[in-house]
Order: sequence, then C-alpha cells, then structure tokens
Amino acid sequence: MSDPIDLVLEKAHGNTSWMPADVHIVDRPEISFVYADRPQPLYNSVFRLRAKPKAHERLIAEVRGLHAGGPSEWRLTTPSLNGNIEPLLSEAGYALTTECRACSIPTDTERPAPPTDIEVRRVDTIDGLCRSFDVSSRAFGRENKNPYSDPDLQRFLNQCTGPNARTFRFLACDSSTGEALCSAAFNRHADLRFGFLWGGGTVPEARGRGIYSAILTARITEAKRLGLTHVGLHAVTTTSAPILIRQGFNTHGTMRVWAQYLRDT
Repeated sequence: MSDPIDLVLEKAHGNTSWMPADVHIVDRPEISFVYADRPQPLYNSVFRLRAKPKAHERLIAEVRGLHAGGPSEWRLTTPSLNGNIEPLLSEAGYALTTECRACSIPTDTERPAPPTDIEVRRVDTIDGLCRSFDVSSRAFGRENKNPYSDPDLQRFLNQCTGPNARTFRFLACDSSTGEALCSAAFNRHADLRFGFLWGGGTVPEARGRGIYSAILTARITEAKRLGLTHVGLHAVTTTSAPILIRQGFNTHGTMRVWAQYLRDT
C-alpha cells in the first residue's frame, strides 16, 4: 500500500492546471502525461502510470510518438513504479537521469528564527519575477537568465498574485543592499491541503548564511496561513534530500526520472 504522502506528491507534481494553452494533456485511468512543441521537458512528461504490465509497451510507443522531435521524460513516483516499466524504458532508449526522495514536513513544525541580515519578500511584480529567474540561473549554473517571453511572464505573474493565487514565489534579499540571493516557490493545492515546494536555490557566494532555511520558513509559514497542513517535494537524493532531512523533513518513497531526447526520423 502506498504512503499517503507519496500519492499526494504524485497528484501535486502531476497537476496540469497551470500549463499554457498549447500544452496537450492526456489524462486517462492508466496514464497521465503532457506533450507540446516546446523544448522544456516538463511540458513533455509522464506523471502517472497505473496500467497493467501488458500495456506498458503500447504506452511507451504512444508517448514516444507524441514526444517525437523533442525531450521526453517519465517521472515515475513510487505508486507508478510497477511491473516491467523501467526495463522497457531502458530498451526503448531512455536513461535513468535523476533519483529523488519524497520529502514532507507539517506546516505547524517549529522553525528557527531567520538571520537578521536577510529579508524574505514575496514576488508580486514582473521585475520580481525577472530577479527570481536571474537568481535561479546563478544558483543552478544556467547561462540563460530568463528564457521566457513577455506573455509567459505575465501568465506567471497572474498565477502568483490576487486572491486566487496558486503559486507563491519568494526572494531572499540582503537586508542592507537589497541584493537578491535566493529564490524559491510553492504551489498551493487546496484540495490536498498541501504545498508543493520547488525552485529553491541560493547563489554560490551567499551559501552557508542560513538563507535557504529562511526562505523555507517563509514558505512553510505562508502555507500554514493558507490552511495547508503539509508541504513537500521530490528532492534529488544526492543533493537537496540531505539538506531537507537536516531541516526536519520526513522521507517517504521515491521518484525516478527516465529521459531521452527524441528526434524525428
């Protein structure tokens, strides 16, 4: 029997309500995935698998056909890791690229006081969005500071502002200079009473100052204010999972990402 948090995380991670209109959504009892003529893997991913093993080859062929010409990922959580799916993905040319632990923490957990030289601010402007993308690029070593078009930026802003905001983005800044040093976000899933954490990253020169802990506390506090009982994410086993365990998170199952770049033949 699956851990309830694993099921909640699978539902939260596979939620497609925020995706742009050009992303096609396939949601059937046996499988849930998306595809689009975009280079981002998240828009070309499988999120849930409940099919019987005899259907796996057929489903792999279906996904490969719809992802043709771009990235293709199978993001398989513990509830979806069944039967012969992984050997078949390997035979089809996919490679295991990422292994994650499912991590969660109750929002009523007592948190340490944030550093006095750090101010955490909620992102509610286009400028704030651009600053958060800049920080994220620096934190994760990406060259493209802001890969999004103006319509995409406006769509992101609409999602994180107003009374029905679904996404809550934050910047942690140096209190004296205002320099943005860390960015992070979470998505509100009111039906699950759960906040899905994502995007946390601190610029290299500012690490070790308790900044990530401060922005994590801000997200947990906001999630509790919104009536959510837990927050969590799929944390990369070798990097972020140990950090979250030190922050008091509980661990559950796994998520294994199988990926390849498909080219039209």
